[in-house]
Amino acid sequence: MGSWKNVTCTGFSSRSSICLVCAESEYSPAWDSALRNWAALSKQAAAVVKRVDEHRIALIREIFLHLGYTDPEAVVRARITYFHQVGYYALALGESPSERRELLPVYIAALLGKTPR
Repeated sequence: MGSWKNVTCTGFSSRSSICLVCAESEYSPAWDSALRNWAALSKQAAAVVKRVDEHRIALIREIFLHLGYTDPEAVVRARITYFHQVGYYALALGESPSERRELLPVYIAALLGKTPR
């Protein structure tokens, strides 16, 4: 559990978070999903997953604050962004990395509520 928390939160900072998750170079959706499944059976695992989720949402909130959003909008946009990401992997859509990269500007525009500069 400790190594999952360290790996999945390392590199999760501001702007780089979006690229890190999409690239899946230091982030493993399969490992993340496995831990979430384990958390459904273990209170200890659930507590760690909750802390990691809260940490990630806080970091994404910082991105929105840097982009000029204020709370409560920044935290709501952070939650929507994070819930979108977790749901994306939970659904196992099977989109190729190139397809995902191609759609990234559309995802960003939808999540930001505007077209990025």
